[in-house]
Amino acid sequence: MTNVTLVPHGALTVTPTATSSADDFDFLIGRWVIQNRKLKARLSNSHEWDTFEATGTLRKVLHGRGNIDDFITAFDGKPFEGMALRIFDPATKLWSIYWSDTHRGTLDKPVVGSFDGDIGRFYCRDTYEGKDIVVMFQWDKTDLAKPVWSQAFSADNGRTWEWNWYMYFSRPAQQITFREPIRVLELRNYQMQPDMTQRFVQYFSDHFVGTQQAQGAMLPGIFTVQGEADRFFWMRGFGDMASRLSYLQNFYGGPVWKGYGREANSMMIDSDQVHLLRPWRDDGVGDAALGDGRYAFVVIDYYHAKEGKRDALLQALTNVYSAKMKEQGVLVSLWVTEMQTNDFPRLPVIQEKDLVVTISLFLKEGDYVEGALNQAEVEKYAIRKETVTLDRVLNR
Repeated sequence: MTNVTLVPHGALTVTPTATSSADDFDFLIGRWVIQNRKLKARLSNSHEWDTFEATGTLRKVLHGRGNIDDFITAFDGKPFEGMALRIFDPATKLWSIYWSDTHRGTLDKPVVGSFDGDIGRFYCRDTYEGKDIVVMFQWDKTDLAKPVWSQAFSADNGRTWEWNWYMYFSRPAQQITFREPIRVLELRNYQMQPDMTQRFVQYFSDHFVGTQQAQGAMLPGIFTVQGEADRFFWMRGFGDMASRLSYLQNFYGGPVWKGYGREANSMMIDSDQVHLLRPWRDDGVGDAALGDGRYAFVVIDYYHAKEGKRDALLQALTNVYSAKMKEQGVLVSLWVTEMQTNDFPRLPVIQEKDLVVTISLFLKEGDYVEGALNQAEVEKYAIRKETVTLDRVLNR
Protein backbone atom coordinates (compact mmCIF):
# COMPACT_ATOMS: atom_id res chain seq x y z
CA MET A 1 0.00 0.00 0.00
CA THR A 2 1.09 3.58 -0.58
CA ASN A 3 3.00 4.64 2.53
CA VAL A 4 2.60 8.16 3.84
CA THR A 5 4.51 9.77 6.69
CA LEU A 6 2.75 12.66 8.40
CA VAL A 7 5.07 14.95 10.33
CA PRO A 8 3.05 17.47 12.36
CA HIS A 9 3.02 20.78 10.48
CA GLY A 10 5.65 19.38 8.12
CA ALA A 11 5.80 17.97 4.63
CA LEU A 12 4.20 14.72 3.60
CA THR A 13 6.49 11.89 2.61
CA VAL A 14 4.77 9.50 0.20
CA THR A 15 6.36 6.21 -0.86
CA PRO A 16 4.95 4.40 -3.92
CA THR A 17 4.10 0.74 -4.13
CA ALA A 18 6.30 -1.58 -6.14
CA THR A 19 3.57 -2.09 -8.75
CA SER A 20 2.76 1.57 -9.35
CA SER A 21 2.65 2.27 -13.10
CA ALA A 22 1.48 4.67 -15.79
CA ASP A 23 -1.36 2.26 -16.62
CA ASP A 24 -3.05 2.45 -13.22
CA PHE A 25 -5.93 4.64 -14.43
CA ASP A 26 -6.62 2.82 -17.71
CA PHE A 27 -9.78 1.36 -16.14
CA LEU A 28 -11.25 4.89 -16.20
CA ILE A 29 -10.84 5.55 -19.94
CA GLY A 30 -14.09 6.49 -21.68
CA ARG A 31 -17.49 7.81 -20.66
CA TRP A 32 -19.21 7.40 -17.28
CA VAL A 33 -22.37 8.25 -15.41
CA ILE A 34 -21.47 9.30 -11.85
CA GLN A 35 -23.78 9.14 -8.83
CA ASN A 36 -22.54 11.51 -6.11
CA ARG A 37 -23.05 11.56 -2.34
CA LYS A 38 -21.53 14.71 -0.86
CA LEU A 39 -21.53 15.86 2.77
CA LYS A 40 -23.31 19.19 3.07
CA ALA A 41 -20.91 20.61 5.67
CA ARG A 42 -17.35 19.43 6.31
CA LEU A 43 -15.49 19.13 9.60
CA SER A 44 -18.55 20.25 11.54
CA ASN A 45 -19.99 16.91 12.66
CA SER A 46 -22.62 17.08 9.92
CA HIS A 47 -24.58 13.99 8.88
CA GLU A 48 -26.59 15.55 6.04
CA TRP A 49 -25.77 14.56 2.47
CA ASP A 50 -26.55 15.93 -0.99
CA THR A 51 -27.02 13.45 -3.80
CA PHE A 52 -26.77 14.33 -7.50
CA GLU A 53 -25.67 12.94 -10.83
CA ALA A 54 -22.84 13.92 -13.15
CA THR A 55 -21.19 12.63 -16.30
CA GLY A 56 -17.48 12.29 -17.06
CA THR A 57 -15.08 11.26 -19.81
CA LEU A 58 -11.40 10.34 -19.42
CA ARG A 59 -8.69 10.29 -22.08
CA LYS A 60 -4.96 9.63 -21.86
CA VAL A 61 -2.40 12.38 -22.65
CA LEU A 62 1.37 12.87 -22.61
CA HIS A 63 1.98 9.61 -24.52
CA GLY A 64 0.31 7.63 -21.78
CA ARG A 65 1.99 9.26 -18.78
CA GLY A 66 -1.06 11.31 -17.90
CA ASN A 67 -4.80 11.62 -18.32
CA ILE A 68 -7.52 14.24 -18.18
CA ASP A 69 -11.16 13.81 -17.33
CA ASP A 70 -14.14 16.11 -16.98
CA PHE A 71 -16.94 16.19 -14.44
CA ILE A 72 -20.15 17.78 -15.69
CA THR A 73 -23.24 18.52 -13.61
CA ALA A 74 -25.26 21.48 -12.30
CA PHE A 75 -25.52 23.11 -8.88
CA ASP A 76 -28.38 25.44 -7.92
CA GLY A 77 -29.53 25.53 -11.53
CA LYS A 78 -26.14 26.64 -12.86
CA PRO A 79 -23.82 24.56 -15.07
CA PHE A 80 -20.75 23.21 -13.30
CA GLU A 81 -17.70 21.61 -14.86
CA GLY A 82 -14.70 20.13 -13.06
CA MET A 83 -11.48 18.73 -14.45
CA ALA A 84 -8.86 16.34 -13.08
CA LEU A 85 -5.33 16.22 -14.49
CA ARG A 86 -3.27 13.18 -13.46
CA ILE A 87 0.46 12.88 -14.22
CA PHE A 88 2.67 9.86 -13.56
CA ASP A 89 6.35 10.50 -12.72
CA PRO A 90 8.38 7.48 -13.90
CA ALA A 91 11.31 8.54 -11.69
CA THR A 92 9.35 8.50 -8.41
CA LYS A 93 6.60 6.11 -9.60
CA LEU A 94 4.06 8.45 -8.01
CA TRP A 95 0.89 9.94 -9.43
CA SER A 96 0.06 13.63 -8.91
CA ILE A 97 -3.62 14.52 -9.27
CA TYR A 98 -4.64 18.15 -9.86
CA TRP A 99 -8.21 19.49 -9.74
CA SER A 100 -9.83 22.63 -11.08
CA ASP A 101 -13.42 23.66 -11.82
CA THR A 102 -15.63 26.52 -12.92
CA HIS A 103 -15.31 28.19 -9.49
CA ARG A 104 -11.50 28.34 -9.69
CA GLY A 105 -8.91 30.02 -11.85
CA THR A 106 -6.05 27.78 -10.82
CA LEU A 107 -5.20 24.13 -10.23
CA ASP A 108 -5.55 22.89 -6.65
CA LYS A 109 -2.57 21.47 -4.81
CA PRO A 110 -1.91 17.97 -6.14
CA VAL A 111 -2.67 14.85 -4.13
CA VAL A 112 0.17 12.35 -4.54
CA GLY A 113 0.20 8.58 -4.26
CA SER A 114 -0.14 5.23 -6.02
CA PHE A 115 -2.21 2.06 -6.33
CA ASP A 116 -1.69 -1.10 -4.32
CA GLY A 117 -3.68 -3.67 -6.25
CA ASP A 118 -7.24 -2.39 -6.60
CA ILE A 119 -6.95 0.42 -4.04
CA GLY A 120 -5.21 3.73 -4.72
CA ARG A 121 -4.59 6.42 -2.10
CA PHE A 122 -3.34 9.95 -2.72
CA TYR A 123 -2.51 12.69 -0.16
CA CYS A 124 -1.68 16.34 0.29
CA ARG A 125 -1.66 19.04 2.96
CA ASP A 126 -4.11 21.88 2.46
CA THR A 127 -6.36 24.27 4.36
CA TYR A 128 -10.12 24.27 4.65
CA GLU A 129 -11.95 27.28 6.10
CA GLY A 130 -8.77 28.32 7.90
CA LYS A 131 -7.98 24.85 9.28
CA ASP A 132 -4.82 22.94 8.40
CA ILE A 133 -5.92 19.59 7.00
CA VAL A 134 -4.67 16.49 5.24
CA VAL A 135 -6.63 15.50 2.15
CA MET A 136 -6.92 11.91 0.97
CA PHE A 137 -8.35 10.64 -2.33
CA GLN A 138 -9.15 6.95 -2.55
CA TRP A 139 -9.89 4.97 -5.70
CA ASP A 140 -11.41 1.50 -5.44
CA LYS A 141 -11.39 -0.41 -8.75
CA THR A 142 -12.27 -3.82 -7.31
CA ASP A 143 -15.26 -3.83 -9.68
CA LEU A 144 -13.90 -2.39 -12.92
CA ALA A 145 -17.44 -1.81 -14.20
CA LYS A 146 -18.36 0.21 -11.11
CA PRO A 147 -15.29 1.95 -9.61
CA VAL A 148 -15.69 4.23 -6.60
CA TRP A 149 -13.85 7.45 -5.75
CA SER A 150 -14.00 8.94 -2.27
CA GLN A 151 -12.46 11.88 -0.42
CA ALA A 152 -11.60 12.35 3.24
CA PHE A 153 -10.25 15.23 5.35
CA SER A 154 -8.22 14.94 8.56
CA ALA A 155 -7.85 17.89 10.91
CA ASP A 156 -5.62 15.98 13.37
CA ASN A 157 -2.71 14.95 11.17
CA GLY A 158 -4.22 11.66 10.08
CA ARG A 159 -5.37 10.25 13.41
CA THR A 160 -9.04 10.47 12.33
CA TRP A 161 -10.65 10.99 8.94
CA GLU A 162 -14.01 12.41 7.84
CA TRP A 163 -15.23 11.01 4.52
CA ASN A 164 -17.10 13.80 2.77
CA TRP A 165 -17.63 12.82 -0.88
CA TYR A 166 -18.33 9.56 -2.71
CA MET A 167 -18.60 9.09 -6.48
CA TYR A 168 -20.07 5.85 -7.83
CA PHE A 169 -19.18 5.29 -11.49
CA SER A 170 -21.08 3.22 -14.06
CA ARG A 171 -20.93 2.98 -17.83
CA PRO A 172 -23.72 4.45 -19.98
CA ALA A 173 -25.74 1.64 -21.50
CA GLN A 174 -24.93 0.65 -25.07
CA GLN A 175 -27.43 -2.17 -25.51
CA ILE A 176 -30.28 -0.97 -23.40
CA THR A 177 -32.18 -3.26 -21.07
CA PHE A 178 -35.38 -1.55 -20.04
CA ARG A 179 -36.62 -1.95 -16.50
CA GLU A 180 -40.22 -2.30 -17.64
CA PRO A 181 -42.11 -2.49 -20.96
CA ILE A 182 -42.43 0.74 -22.94
CA ARG A 183 -46.13 1.51 -23.11
CA VAL A 184 -45.75 5.23 -23.87
CA LEU A 185 -43.23 6.38 -26.48
CA GLU A 186 -42.25 9.86 -27.60
CA LEU A 187 -40.71 10.26 -31.06
CA ARG A 188 -38.98 13.65 -30.86
CA ASN A 189 -37.85 15.26 -34.14
CA TYR A 190 -36.03 18.59 -33.62
CA GLN A 191 -35.25 21.28 -36.17
CA MET A 192 -31.80 22.61 -35.29
CA GLN A 193 -30.14 25.93 -35.94
CA PRO A 194 -27.99 25.76 -39.11
CA ASP A 195 -24.77 23.75 -38.66
CA MET A 196 -25.61 23.05 -35.02
CA THR A 197 -26.59 19.35 -35.12
CA GLN A 198 -23.22 17.78 -34.33
CA ARG A 199 -22.59 20.18 -31.48
CA PHE A 200 -26.05 19.39 -30.10
CA VAL A 201 -25.45 15.62 -30.39
CA GLN A 202 -22.39 15.95 -28.16
CA TYR A 203 -24.11 18.34 -25.76
CA PHE A 204 -27.14 16.07 -25.47
CA SER A 205 -24.95 12.99 -24.94
CA ASP A 206 -22.86 14.71 -22.26
CA HIS A 207 -25.69 16.23 -20.24
CA PHE A 208 -28.99 14.50 -20.88
CA VAL A 209 -28.57 10.81 -21.74
CA GLY A 210 -27.25 9.43 -18.46
CA THR A 211 -29.21 11.84 -16.30
CA GLN A 212 -32.55 10.97 -17.91
CA GLN A 213 -31.90 7.23 -17.68
CA ALA A 214 -30.98 7.57 -14.02
CA GLN A 215 -34.23 9.40 -13.30
CA GLY A 216 -36.41 6.73 -14.87
CA ALA A 217 -36.83 7.58 -18.56
CA MET A 218 -36.08 4.86 -21.09
CA LEU A 219 -34.02 6.18 -24.02
CA PRO A 220 -33.97 3.73 -26.94
CA GLY A 221 -31.60 5.94 -28.90
CA ILE A 222 -30.52 9.29 -30.27
CA PHE A 223 -30.15 9.77 -34.01
CA THR A 224 -29.26 12.02 -36.90
CA VAL A 225 -31.68 12.17 -39.84
CA GLN A 226 -30.47 11.11 -43.26
CA GLY A 227 -30.75 13.85 -45.87
CA GLU A 228 -31.57 16.53 -43.28
CA ALA A 229 -28.39 17.93 -41.78
CA ASP A 230 -30.27 20.24 -39.42
CA ARG A 231 -32.40 17.54 -37.77
CA PHE A 232 -31.88 15.70 -34.46
CA PHE A 233 -34.14 12.77 -33.57
CA TRP A 234 -34.50 10.86 -30.32
CA MET A 235 -36.90 8.52 -28.54
CA ARG A 236 -38.03 8.51 -24.93
CA GLY A 237 -40.17 5.84 -23.31
CA PHE A 238 -42.19 5.29 -20.13
CA GLY A 239 -44.16 2.53 -18.48
CA ASP A 240 -47.39 4.52 -18.51
CA MET A 241 -48.72 8.08 -18.62
CA ALA A 242 -48.56 8.49 -14.85
CA SER A 243 -44.85 7.67 -14.73
CA ARG A 244 -44.29 9.97 -17.71
CA LEU A 245 -45.90 12.88 -15.85
CA SER A 246 -43.91 12.22 -12.69
CA TYR A 247 -40.66 12.03 -14.64
CA LEU A 248 -41.30 15.18 -16.70
CA GLN A 249 -42.16 17.20 -13.60
CA ASN A 250 -38.99 16.05 -11.82
CA PHE A 251 -36.58 16.34 -14.74
CA TYR A 252 -37.72 19.70 -16.15
CA GLY A 253 -37.99 21.12 -12.65
CA GLY A 254 -34.62 19.70 -11.61
CA PRO A 255 -31.05 21.01 -11.55
CA VAL A 256 -29.73 19.41 -14.75
CA TRP A 257 -32.34 20.95 -17.03
CA LYS A 258 -32.18 24.25 -15.15
CA GLY A 259 -28.42 24.25 -15.60
CA TYR A 260 -28.19 23.14 -19.24
CA GLY A 261 -31.65 23.57 -20.76
CA ARG A 262 -31.21 27.17 -21.86
CA GLU A 263 -28.08 26.38 -23.85
CA ALA A 264 -29.78 23.32 -25.41
CA ASN A 265 -32.82 25.39 -26.43
CA SER A 266 -30.60 28.03 -28.03
CA MET A 267 -29.38 25.43 -30.54
CA MET A 268 -32.92 24.58 -31.72
CA ILE A 269 -35.43 26.26 -33.96
CA ASP A 270 -38.31 23.90 -33.16
CA SER A 271 -38.74 21.04 -30.68
CA ASP A 272 -42.53 20.56 -30.96
CA GLN A 273 -42.51 17.85 -33.66
CA VAL A 274 -43.25 15.11 -31.12
CA HIS A 275 -45.53 12.11 -31.62
CA LEU A 276 -46.94 10.45 -28.50
CA LEU A 277 -47.46 6.73 -29.16
CA ARG A 278 -48.39 3.44 -27.56
CA PRO A 279 -47.69 -0.08 -28.86
CA TRP A 280 -50.47 -1.50 -31.00
CA ARG A 281 -50.11 -4.84 -29.26
CA ASP A 282 -48.63 -5.01 -25.77
CA ASP A 283 -46.53 -8.08 -26.58
CA GLY A 284 -43.02 -6.85 -25.80
CA VAL A 285 -41.96 -6.83 -29.46
CA GLY A 286 -41.55 -3.07 -29.39
CA ASP A 287 -39.14 -3.28 -26.46
CA ALA A 288 -37.07 -5.95 -28.17
CA ALA A 289 -36.70 -3.79 -31.25
CA LEU A 290 -36.09 -0.45 -29.58
CA GLY A 291 -33.67 -1.64 -26.93
CA ASP A 292 -31.09 -3.32 -29.12
CA GLY A 293 -28.27 -0.85 -29.70
CA ARG A 294 -26.62 -3.04 -32.34
CA TYR A 295 -29.14 -1.83 -34.88
CA ALA A 296 -27.54 1.29 -36.32
CA PHE A 297 -29.97 2.09 -39.15
CA VAL A 298 -33.59 2.86 -38.24
CA VAL A 299 -36.53 3.44 -40.56
CA ILE A 300 -39.74 5.04 -39.27
CA ASP A 301 -42.83 5.02 -41.48
CA TYR A 302 -45.73 7.31 -40.55
CA TYR A 303 -49.03 6.19 -42.13
CA HIS A 304 -51.92 8.64 -41.98
CA ALA A 305 -54.84 6.20 -42.29
CA LYS A 306 -58.09 6.98 -44.03
CA GLU A 307 -61.04 7.37 -41.71
CA GLY A 308 -62.15 3.97 -40.49
CA LYS A 309 -59.18 2.20 -42.09
CA ARG A 310 -56.66 2.29 -39.26
CA ASP A 311 -57.22 -1.25 -37.99
CA ALA A 312 -57.26 -2.67 -41.51
CA LEU A 313 -53.96 -0.90 -42.18
CA LEU A 314 -52.49 -2.36 -39.03
CA GLN A 315 -53.57 -5.83 -40.05
CA ALA A 316 -52.09 -5.39 -43.53
CA LEU A 317 -48.80 -4.20 -42.07
CA THR A 318 -48.71 -7.21 -39.77
CA ASN A 319 -49.55 -9.74 -42.48
CA VAL A 320 -47.37 -8.28 -45.22
CA TYR A 321 -44.56 -6.07 -43.95
CA SER A 322 -43.87 -7.52 -40.50
CA ALA A 323 -44.00 -11.06 -41.88
CA LYS A 324 -41.59 -10.14 -44.67
CA MET A 325 -39.17 -8.46 -42.28
CA LYS A 326 -39.31 -11.33 -39.81
CA GLU A 327 -38.10 -13.70 -42.53
CA GLN A 328 -35.04 -11.48 -42.95
CA GLY A 329 -34.33 -11.11 -39.24
CA VAL A 330 -35.41 -7.44 -39.10
CA LEU A 331 -36.94 -6.17 -35.85
CA VAL A 332 -40.23 -4.33 -36.40
CA SER A 333 -42.71 -2.79 -34.00
CA LEU A 334 -46.10 -1.17 -34.69
CA TRP A 335 -47.40 1.86 -32.81
CA VAL A 336 -50.53 3.99 -32.69
CA THR A 337 -51.23 7.34 -31.09
CA GLU A 338 -51.64 7.50 -27.32
CA MET A 339 -54.91 9.41 -26.98
CA GLN A 340 -54.84 10.05 -23.22
CA THR A 341 -54.63 13.74 -22.41
CA ASN A 342 -51.12 15.17 -22.50
CA ASP A 343 -50.95 16.18 -18.84
CA PHE A 344 -47.65 18.02 -19.26
CA PRO A 345 -48.68 20.75 -21.74
CA ARG A 346 -45.34 22.52 -21.35
CA LEU A 347 -44.13 19.92 -23.87
CA PRO A 348 -46.63 19.85 -26.79
CA VAL A 349 -47.26 16.54 -28.58
CA ILE A 350 -49.01 15.45 -31.79
CA GLN A 351 -51.99 13.14 -31.16
CA GLU A 352 -53.46 12.10 -34.51
CA LYS A 353 -56.07 9.39 -33.89
CA ASP A 354 -55.65 7.63 -37.27
CA LEU A 355 -51.83 7.55 -37.25
CA VAL A 356 -49.98 4.23 -37.56
CA VAL A 357 -46.19 4.07 -37.13
CA THR A 358 -43.78 1.26 -37.94
CA ILE A 359 -40.28 1.29 -36.49
CA SER A 360 -37.87 -1.04 -38.32
CA LEU A 361 -34.29 -1.68 -37.22
CA PHE A 362 -31.43 -2.82 -39.44
CA LEU A 363 -27.86 -3.67 -38.49
CA LYS A 364 -26.61 -1.34 -41.24
CA GLU A 365 -28.00 0.74 -44.06
CA GLY A 366 -27.13 -1.92 -46.64
CA ASP A 367 -29.62 -4.30 -45.01
CA TYR A 368 -32.53 -1.94 -45.61
CA VAL A 369 -35.42 -3.46 -47.53
CA GLU A 370 -37.66 -0.75 -48.97
CA GLY A 371 -41.43 -0.86 -49.19
CA ALA A 372 -43.53 -1.72 -46.17
CA LEU A 373 -46.54 -2.01 -48.49
CA ASN A 374 -46.69 -1.45 -52.22
CA GLN A 375 -48.13 1.83 -53.46
CA ALA A 376 -51.54 0.38 -54.27
CA GLU A 377 -51.89 -1.04 -50.76
CA VAL A 378 -50.77 2.24 -49.20
CA GLU A 379 -53.37 4.15 -51.21
CA LYS A 380 -56.04 1.62 -50.21
CA TYR A 381 -55.60 2.31 -46.50
CA ALA A 382 -53.76 5.63 -46.06
CA ILE A 383 -54.09 9.25 -47.11
CA ARG A 384 -50.31 9.55 -47.16
CA LYS A 385 -47.11 7.95 -45.90
CA GLU A 386 -43.97 9.70 -44.64
CA THR A 387 -40.62 7.99 -44.04
CA VAL A 388 -37.76 9.11 -41.82
CA THR A 389 -34.43 7.26 -41.99
CA LEU A 390 -32.13 7.55 -39.00
CA ASP A 391 -28.50 6.83 -38.14
CA ARG A 392 -28.07 5.86 -34.52
CA VAL A 393 -25.55 7.91 -32.54
CA LEU A 394 -23.62 5.47 -30.31
CA ASN A 395 -22.81 7.01 -26.92
CA ARG A 396 -19.40 5.60 -26.16
